[in-house]
Amino acid sequence: MAKYYDEQTIRDIESRVDIVDLIGESVSLTRKGNRYWGLCPFHGEKTASFCVSRDRQMYYCFGCHEGGNVYSFLMKTQGIGFPEALKILAQRAGVKLPETAPAHRNREKEELLRLHQAAAGYYQGLLKSVQGKHARLYLQQRSITEESIEKFGLGYANENWSGLCDWLMKKGFSQSALEKSGLARKSEKNGNIFDLLRNRIIFPIYQYDQAVIAFGGRTMEKDVQPKYLNSPETPIFSKRKNLYGLSWARNSMREQSVVFLVEGYMDCLKMSQAGIQNVVASLGTAFTSEQASLLHRYVERVVLLYDGDDAGQRETLRASGLLQQEGLGVDILTLPNDMDPDEFVTAYGSKGLYDFLKENRQSIISFKLGQWLKNHEGRPALEEKSQLIRGLRTDFQRLPGEMERDYHIELLAMKLGIPENLVRRELKAEKTFSNKPKKTNKTSQKWNNNTENYTLTERVVAAMLLNPVWFEQISSQVGLEIFTNEQDRLLLKMVAKERQQEPAFDLKDLQFRALQDGLENRLARLQMIIETKWTADQILIDDFIARVKKLQERSKWRRLLKEIQQMDEKGTNSDGIKKLLFQINQVFHAERKEEEK
Repeated sequence: MAKYYDEQTIRDIESRVDIVDLIGESVSLTRKGNRYWGLCPFHGEKTASFCVSRDRQMYYCFGCHEGGNVYSFLMKTQGIGFPEALKILAQRAGVKLPETAPAHRNREKEELLRLHQAAAGYYQGLLKSVQGKHARLYLQQRSITEESIEKFGLGYANENWSGLCDWLMKKGFSQSALEKSGLARKSEKNGNIFDLLRNRIIFPIYQYDQAVIAFGGRTMEKDVQPKYLNSPETPIFSKRKNLYGLSWARNSMREQSVVFLVEGYMDCLKMSQAGIQNVVASLGTAFTSEQASLLHRYVERVVLLYDGDDAGQRETLRASGLLQQEGLGVDILTLPNDMDPDEFVTAYGSKGLYDFLKENRQSIISFKLGQWLKNHEGRPALEEKSQLIRGLRTDFQRLPGEMERDYHIELLAMKLGIPENLVRRELKAEKTFSNKPKKTNKTSQKWNNNTENYTLTERVVAAMLLNPVWFEQISSQVGLEIFTNEQDRLLLKMVAKERQQEPAFDLKDLQFRALQDGLENRLARLQMIIETKWTADQILIDDFIARVKKLQERSKWRRLLKEIQQMDEKGTNSDGIKKLLFQINQVFHAERKEEEK
């Protein structure tokens, strides 16, 4: 953001927006002392753990650890980027933004947005006209209601090869703009332009603010391919970074912290029409990591509801991996008789779908096991079973607790017809159940919402951010690599670099750097420490440095002892090495006695 915007303008806007008023519009806040508390908008909870500080213009949740300032709050709750958040807050603050990009680029995007809005009106008008009778009949046969047609802005493209192009050019749009929009193609034979979408039901694709940025066209004939035809990549649209239906689903997604992910526009529309509002669809292409990240702005869990055919099941496996990598919980639902969601909700309604979900949802491990069994009929060899278990190690590592692991181990043992202890042995061969903390779903953890439990190291890092003198003492005497939390190290290195260039660099400046690098949550927690009545002093800093030096010295001795032991094992020992070993052991015994005093 600093790359495109003047930081002074950014800070000026933030100073004019009261964070309590902004957040209070969507979260009920209660004042306790100099802070405001409420139920977190980012995860479900019954006890307030979401804290807002007006003094520091920041928020932090002690439950799910989301934190930041007014910009990050809008970005996370509305699913928008920094430029959009800046524009919204600038308007709220009454600040006129300077030109942030070349004027011709802004004009180009604005023209494309106007063109798409006009095109949406054209398609919608055709659907309601005499020419659209066939299309309206098709939608009726698919049980699409008038309310859904209006809500989703459905339209119709007739068989005219240049109907849209001619209409838009009469409205004043240039041929160049039509080609940049992707809605028109240029003939190689005569150079004339023609419509991309013809004889199809039109599904406008909206961005977060309901602006039309692209279109999908679905054929009404069974033998016409492709079934769906979508707008290409343009300056205002990327398939990888958008999801169909998100502009309507995001509030429900945020409230329920779960979303149904389907393949087709019609699946999404029919589920929404049936009362299932938290549903989105990928855009006629393979699911992407960018789309997974977009979903994580709103939810903690995804129900994958792809088609039951082989292609749909393959895509289910691929998408589930991307969702897991993003840290989202995943349930997989395969509908019976290769039905798609559109057909299922038409036949059984939303209640039927929820009832089926309760009884038939699968974890990724269960789904992969089912697929494996389908492909290994008869009596699979033990080595094949072992390969399957090894392939599931990563999935086991991502399970949130022992109960889930035990359940899936029992399931594997039963389905594969082998003893449980063999399954456990195969999984533990690669230290599957590590003691290292794992990234788990926020909703699966139990939080202490009432106590601010800060570690000594966190207090020291906060003190370093606050006081340049203490920062210099610790960084020069023991270094920054001694901090095991990666985000702490990144923040401290960022501060070190900035203070070299600008000694007056402060926490306000750090906020924008942290937001750029995805460190705003950690910084918010550290700032909460700074705001408490607890204060650091020189004694704390000196004691911390002394402790670290002692640990570093002990680590050095241990490394030396290990090297000598290795020499001894190789048969290269001598009287001198034995004497040195005896001296090292004496040092360790002396340290232990000192610690026991």
